[in-house]
Amino acid sequence: MTAGWRLLFVPSRARELAFGIGASIMVPSMIAAPLLLAALVAAVISGSSFFWGGFWVLLALMVVAVILLTVAMTYVTVSMTVRWVEFRPLGTPAQVVIARFLRSSTMAMADLQRVVVVERLSLGQRQSIKVVLHTRSDGGV
Repeated sequence: MTAGWRLLFVPSRARELAFGIGASIMVPSMIAAPLLLAALVAAVISGSSFFWGGFWVLLALMVVAVILLTVAMTYVTVSMTVRWVEFRPLGTPAQVVIARFLRSSTMAMADLQRVVVVERLSLGQRQSIKVVLHTRSDGGV
């Protein structure tokens, strides 16, 4: 960057949202699938309206869980995930800009004690990345 140095963690907003939404749909579905399958088999074999009612209740609960989890994951993605940290200006940085999905915040470099980046890998693939900014008011040395 011409304005300063940038540590980029999440390069694409679309990819970030797609991952959050996809995970929030797949996780409850994979957990509920065996239970729904068992309820469907029981309803088909018995033909009882009681079992069919149970199946539809379980299906409705799964749909509600998917919707709630999708909303929660989207909120967490938009509000919490750090996309990049930038040190500005290029020569002698005087401020740190922390950019999230829709907003950014600025902090004076004098207030920053250290930046810790923790990246968790599994088989060469990034599993997670965590950025921790320690300020002088944190009680650090």
